[in-house]
Amino acid sequence: MKNKKHHTSEHAGSKFAPHGSISIKREESVIYYEIAGPFNLEVIRAFARTVAALLSSWTPQKPFVTVSSWSVSMMTSPDALSAYGQVLQKGRAHFPKEVMNIWYLPDELEGRRFMLPKWQALYEEHGYPLEIVNTLVQAHERAAWHLQQAAGISPNSVQI
Repeated sequence: MKNKKHHTSEHAGSKFAPHGSISIKREESVIYYEIAGPFNLEVIRAFARTVAALLSSWTPQKPFVTVSSWSVSMMTSPDALSAYGQVLQKGRAHFPKEVMNIWYLPDELEGRRFMLPKWQALYEEHGYPLEIVNTLVQAHERAAWHLQQAAGISPNSVQI
């Protein structure tokens, strides 16, 4: 269903509790993620099922962007980070129209300095473009800019 918010808590399927949470909501050509760590393997597995739920009701036909708002922590275990890489790899076939992934990362986010290069390396390895911004307002502005550029509208006419 369009605009339905999907959440990892709905897709937990393990005897171990997921640590961290991720919700997904699509509005037109933007997919919004709310991400709160730290993360364990179980929440990444639940995330894979959450993305599958989104894709069961929507197949992207035109360019889109993702906007992720991170909170609390970027920390994750090595096995969870590896599992996230597998999610990215599988998702590549479903997201050929993806224009940009935009992450809003607050300065006080736990593990930002240490973990951000690891997350960025995964995105680069799997061919996902990624842009980091300093405010949520900036994330929305950049999303609009990237969508206008993908639609052939001159980005110079967009005020950022």
